[in-house]
This record gives sequence, C-alpha cells and structure tokens, in this order.
Amino acid sequence: MEEMGMNRFIKVVALLTVFTALPTQGGIFSSRFDNFEELVKAGKTEDAAALYAKETPYFANLKDEKRKFVDSVMAERDQRYGRQLSEASVSLMIAEAETGWMPRWQQFRKSFEQARIAISGIGGLSAPGPLMTSGLASLKASVERKTQALQSEASQSLLEYGLFTDPPFPALYPVAVKWVNEPRFAARIEEQLAKASPEQLARFKKAYGKTLIPALGLAPKLAELYVDSRLRESGARSYLVKRLIRERLAKEGWPSAANNDRVLLAAWPPAKSDVSEYVVAPPAKVDYQLLEAEQTPEAFIATGAASKYALVVFLRPQAIRVESNESNKRQVNSQYQSGTRRIANPDYAQAQAELREAESQDAQITQMVNNAGNNQNMVSAMILATSAATAANRLSNARQALQNTPQIIEEPVMTPYAYSAKTVALKQSVKIPYAIYDTGTGNVVIGSAERTWSETIAVTDGVRDDDPTQASVLKSTKSPKYVESWISLPAKDQYDAVWETVFSDYRKKSLGI
Repeated sequence: MEEMGMNRFIKVVALLTVFTALPTQGGIFSSRFDNFEELVKAGKTEDAAALYAKETPYFANLKDEKRKFVDSVMAERDQRYGRQLSEASVSLMIAEAETGWMPRWQQFRKSFEQARIAISGIGGLSAPGPLMTSGLASLKASVERKTQALQSEASQSLLEYGLFTDPPFPALYPVAVKWVNEPRFAARIEEQLAKASPEQLARFKKAYGKTLIPALGLAPKLAELYVDSRLRESGARSYLVKRLIRERLAKEGWPSAANNDRVLLAAWPPAKSDVSEYVVAPPAKVDYQLLEAEQTPEAFIATGAASKYALVVFLRPQAIRVESNESNKRQVNSQYQSGTRRIANPDYAQAQAELREAESQDAQITQMVNNAGNNQNMVSAMILATSAATAANRLSNARQALQNTPQIIEEPVMTPYAYSAKTVALKQSVKIPYAIYDTGTGNVVIGSAERTWSETIAVTDGVRDDDPTQASVLKSTKSPKYVESWISLPAKDQYDAVWETVFSDYRKKSLGI
C-alpha cells in the first residue's frame, strides 16, 4: 500500500511538471493565443499586436495552424500600414511634380498633412513589421528633404508671390519658413517696400512683424518708409504739422528715427552784462551757426542758406539779469569763549573727604587688631587680616587720588553775542527773443523765451571762530561771499536746452498746445 501511494505521488508531480511547461510550448492550457484570436475577431487588431509585442517569444514558438494565423494577421497589418506610408510618400512626389506654384503649394500642404497623420499614427504602434519600419523611415526622410527644399525656395517664392498679396504668403506656403538675413534678398525687399503705399506697408508689418521683419532687421527702414509715405500723403508743409504726425505715428507703433526736417539755430552773441556772463555751448541735436552782430534774418534768408532747412530759428540772447531778494532777516543769540578764570576745584575737597574717611577706617581696623592680641581663633584672625588689607588698599588709593587732583582749575568765560542770519533768493535769467522761419510755408513766428537759474539759501554772517556752534552753523548755511560769487559767476547753458524751451513756446503760439 505504501508503495502504491508513493507511485501515485510521483505521477502527480510528473503531470504537474508537464502542465507547467506546456504554455511555453503553445500547449492546450495556454490562453494567450486564444486571447490574440478573440481580439482579432473583435476587430481589435492593435490590441492583438500589443499582446504579440509583449509575448513575442511565446508567439514565435507556435506551430502549425496557430503560427500561420498569427503570421497572417501581423503580415496583413504590416501591408496595410505599409500601403498608407507608401501613399503618403507618393503624394509628396506628386506635389513635387506640380508645375504651377499655387497648385504645387496646395498639393504640398495636403501631402504634408497626410504624411504627418501617417507618421504620428504609425510611428508609435507596437510590433512594427518590416514594411512599416522601412516605409516610416523613408517617409520621414522624404518629408525632411521636401521641407529643406521649400525652405531654400522661400525667398524667391515670396518675391514672386508678392509682399502685399492677399492672403499673405505665410498663409499659403506649405512650411513655416525660418528666414535668413541674406543681403541681396533684403535689398530686393526694401526696393519693393520703397514703392509701396502706406496701406501696403501696414499689411506687410501685420503679416511679417514677428518673422521676416525682425529676421532681416527691416523694422527701422519700414517705419521710416511708412512715416515718409504718410507725410507725403498728408501734403503737410509745416514743420510743426509734420512733427505732430510723426509723434502720432510713433504712438501707433511706427517710431521713426530718421527725420529729414533739419533745424538750424542761427544765434547772435549774447549781449554783454556788467553783472555776469551768459555762456552757451553749441547744440548737438540740431545745426548751429553764429551770426554777425549786424546780420539780419532777412539778409540771412536772402543768401539762400535757409533753403537747406525745414526750420531756421533766429536767437538773440539778451544781457543776463541777476536778482537777489532777502527775507527773514534776524539776529541769532549765541556766545563765545572770551577767556578763563581760576576757581577752587570741587573735586579736590571731595578727594580730601574720602582720604579722611579712609584714614579713619584704617585706624579703627588697626586698633581692633591690636586689642585682639593672641586671644583669637583662626577664623577671627583671618577676618581681621582681610579687613586690614582692604582698609590699607583704600587708604593708598585715596592718597593717590588726592595727589592727582589739582586744588585750582580754570573754566571758560562765555560772553553773549549775536550774529546775523537771513534767507536769500538768488535768480539769474536771460530773455531770448526769437524769430522762427518755416521754409515749407514761408511763415515767420516771433516770440520770446526765458532761461532761468535760481537757488534759495540760508546766509549767516559774523559767526565767531570761538563760538562752539560755529561748525554746525556753517555746515547748514552759506556766507555772504558765496552769494557774491553766485551772482558774478557765468551762467552756463546749452543750445540744445535753449531749443527745447524755444520750441515749447513756439508750439503754444502756433498751435495752442
């Protein structure tokens, strides 16, 4: 009985071993083939392919009909996707063969979209077959070649299509172009822009403002052309009107650095003054000419020199005027050290008192030590010895302190006095009569501008050197000499700043703004 039981146990173990090995051999107990077959019959070929990719060793070892079924499914799938990739490649070839640029672009746009769908749809699939693999690589290479070819043709294509054609070139061209700043191409673009109307230039900026224009550095030239065309279109002749148009266009996104409206400042030497001098540096932003004292605006214009400018500004600076207004005059009470006097030092009496107290304490401790004699224990002796040492040390310090303290000391004698103080408002001013000749209109505007410099300061006088507060007073105030130097020193100016002042007044007189 025991032998029979052992035999049954061995047989069961053997059967289990066989059953365990059967799935790897495609045995009858495996469900992976059945799952694959069910997915295919349910139309879920991609799920079946994913299972195939996951269990490739298992499916590779299948035999007979099962192997044929799996191979046929995967081959049919490979052929189907291979045809899709091939059709996309053929579509690109057809697009390349088109002769007319518009049909060619349209066909390329369709072909690129077809290729994109094929690549994105097939590129991520599981278990790709040989046709899928080779077709995908071929299609990607073809798309890259065609894209590069279209990129190289873009410059010429744009010129042929037209910068201002509607719809704009980027809306139709099959690829997003990466523009390159090639000098000859940029020059041809500028040639066409120079002939364009303001409306065409605005459309060009809208279509290419983030691509072609920055790539070729066309923004300054485009703005200059647009502003100039708007000025021509307006028919404006007045310098002021043109400037207003430029300012408005700059706010609308057309800032133009170029300005052919030249301005000349023609100035006579400043008039002489007995008080100070007006010194003006030549301008850097506009042209400048120094006139002879006897020369007149009419004579200057008659020479024809004004014809080179849009505006000629005649300036005749007057003699500088200086004003000094005083206020808040007052006397400030203070004191100064007029001498010293000798007095008894209060610290000396205090040192004497401390010495007497130290001597008294030292005498008391000495008496206690003498009275104690030998009739004291060790603790009492130590306490008395410590007290005696402390008293002796205090006595020594008190004697030294008294020795170092003078009996008589000197103290400063302070005498009251007053110094003067006031507030001074200083002002230098120069009136500059002007006559502005607008060569575009022939109009002359006459006016007068003023340049001013001012300072309000606190002034003190008579502060004594021996006044303890002198340093702080002089730090926050000025002296009468400073006022004199401020009045007599030349007033330095620049004609660029003068022109801004004159133009502001001229603008108000001409336009009321």
